[in-house]
Amino acid sequence: MDAMQEFLRREARRALEAWRAAEQFSDEFSSPQWMEFAIYRREAAKRRYLSIWRMLKRREAQETHEQTLL
Repeated sequence: MDAMQEFLRREARRALEAWRAAEQFSDEFSSPQWMEFAIYRREAAKRRYLSIWRMLKRREAQETHEQTLL
């Protein structure tokens, strides 16, 4: 595992924690204004996590492919 993969794994964990926190945050509000903000925050956290996860999986697949060529 290279330094970029380690970085992506750490960021994926942080992004997942942020997504979970945003889920809890959105459950606590009933005001339409706050609810809109909570939904935006939750969706942004979700997209960040999924984006990092895809980058990590691509990186791992590339590494696996390179190892099979050796």
